[in-house]
Amino acid sequence: DPQLRVLPVWASMLLLGGIGVRYMAAREYKMFAHTAATVGTLALSFWIVFEHRGGTEVFMYAALLCFAVAAITLNSVLMAVAVLATTPVLNVGTFYQHAMYALVVERPLTTVLVYGAAAILAGLVAQHSRYPLSRMSLIVFGASLFLVHLAFWVGSIWGDRSQGGAYSPDAFALAWAIACAAVMLWALWQDKRNVVVLSGVFLAINMYTQWFERFFRNPSELLLASGIGIVLVLSGLFYWNRREQSHVQAA
Repeated sequence: DPQLRVLPVWASMLLLGGIGVRYMAAREYKMFAHTAATVGTLALSFWIVFEHRGGTEVFMYAALLCFAVAAITLNSVLMAVAVLATTPVLNVGTFYQHAMYALVVERPLTTVLVYGAAAILAGLVAQHSRYPLSRMSLIVFGASLFLVHLAFWVGSIWGDRSQGGAYSPDAFALAWAIACAAVMLWALWQDKRNVVVLSGVFLAINMYTQWFERFFRNPSELLLASGIGIVLVLSGLFYWNRREQSHVQAA
């Protein structure tokens, strides 16, 4: 396609121009530089994957490109994309087919362990470093934690077939609930609101999924369980917001 032949040239110009403007132009052009670098990097990554018909090595090249530009420009979006682009190494992916979206995690346990370790390492670096390294590390932490939740989600439905069926869906569902609760308590202690929200959302997804997979019998039970869940969540958020407001007023 002639248009795709022009894409890498256009994307490279946009990327290099964004980096140049960021470091040489006035502050009012920073937003333009950020947008240009982001769009150029994503377009060039798309071309790399498309031109070489995908594959693990190709996605790693795209991940390295996003990581390098993110480190140079302190771009949070590209840092998150760099983490997500590494998932094909563990056979994690998504696809769309005629009004159906699918999430594929072929090795849930391995994915949980690898990205869980990445999240812990990134969190430690963020705690013991200064800006901008701390900010970039937090992005890696959040993206890795998101992938851990996705792996738990798939594992809670199908188990881990790559391990010969040794890890059942029930084990993943229970471990996921414990992990969500533990991370939420840690985040509350560390006053990390985004982590609390992320883990709370996936804890609700876990409960919702397991309800339909294992416990659902009739609509009245679903209505009752939903009502109880909503009351508990709203009560927790109300208490938390009041505590945060009291801390702000005291300061």
